Amino acid sequence: MAQLTFIPNNLAAQVKQGQGYFSLSNNTQATSLLDTYLHYAPARAYGPGTVDVVGGYSYTQSHAEYPNITETKLTSNLLEDNGVPPAVNVTTALNTTDYKLISFFGRVNYNINDRYLAAVSLRRDGSSRFGPGQQWGNFPSVAVAWRISQEPIMQRFGSLSDLKLRASWARTGNQAIADYLWAPTYTYGDNLSQVYFGGQFVTTIRPSNVDQYIHWEKTNAYDVGVDFGFNNQRVNGTFDWYVKNTSDLIFQVPVDPSDYLGNLVTTNIGTMRNRGFELSLNVQLFDAHPSKLGWLASFTASHNGNELLAINPNKSVTRVLTGNISGGVGSDQLVLRLPAGLPEREAGRREVPEPGGGHRHLGLRCLRAPGVPRPFTQMDLRSLVVLQLWQLRRQLHGAGLPR
Repeated sequence: MAQLTFIPNNLAAQVKQGQGYFSLSNNTQATSLLDTYLHYAPARAYGPGTVDVVGGYSYTQSHAEYPNITETKLTSNLLEDNGVPPAVNVTTALNTTDYKLISFFGRVNYNINDRYLAAVSLRRDGSSRFGPGQQWGNFPSVAVAWRISQEPIMQRFGSLSDLKLRASWARTGNQAIADYLWAPTYTYGDNLSQVYFGGQFVTTIRPSNVDQYIHWEKTNAYDVGVDFGFNNQRVNGTFDWYVKNTSDLIFQVPVDPSDYLGNLVTTNIGTMRNRGFELSLNVQLFDAHPSKLGWLASFTASHNGNELLAINPNKSVTRVLTGNISGGVGSDQLVLRLPAGLPEREAGRREVPEPGGGHRHLGLRCLRAPGVPRPFTQMDLRSLVVLQLWQLRRQLHGAGLPR
């Protein structure tokens, strides 16, 4: 994707300092993906039930190039053969990024008469966004279900078409971060950041600030649910209650510049918990047939609350800026803070700068840190009407305010 900015030198005095400005970039990115899997489902039974096995391999590779040329003090507004005007200050750059994700995965399902169900899976993922010794992560999961409606004792309830209890546990990983955050790199300065040394101007080189041991962010999710249906699924729905505990949160935190050659570094900090429920209910009021009216109504509701439990418990960081302007009179400064003498789960504070210096503290009792959503409830009501070749949809949405 090409991006071009051109300000002629006869307009630069009104628009931008200097005598003209030109910038051209042409970014490209190519991604290759390979997915292979093997499915084995023998007809014979193993014990009282049947087995279904899936194993596979996935490979993802991405290569991106970001060429750029920037010019100031244009000597002419005429573009040359290469589409670039002549200038006094010319800065060129070519940034490239490479990313790989390799995955091995497998799953085993065991089914006993569609009444007792169990599934075990395992993923092993390797990401180039982490350094040596930290690239690979194992992510297992276990799920069981009991279809109560298949039990002989439930056959007396003729209107009950489905009733299934479910429980599961899964560990997932997050590697949605920028590339090379673990590798020390150096950045050359431009002509405007040169330093006069030894009788000449010298281009500066500044080191990056990295944590070589940054690793996967992990979430352990627990879920208990029930599926139900009545009158041959004319009325059906699901209900789920879940808890998600996330550890090794990836976040940018302030550090001592004398130790890290910078004041910010992206690393693993703290833990967070999400918990809530989800409810879905569907009702087929009228079946859709030719020349007849069909009407399906759906209702969904969800409630979620998350809580920051710890901030960098093994390191010395006690304040993390999370948003808005980080200083100034009349500005809000949102901070994740661990005040001395307070438990970590009571660490959420909001600091507001006072005129003349200093801060006043708000929300000392808050158990959830600023910048993290508080408990939130949402409801959704949908109605679908079908008559032959036309459909009428009506949706009502409602959302409860955070508490």
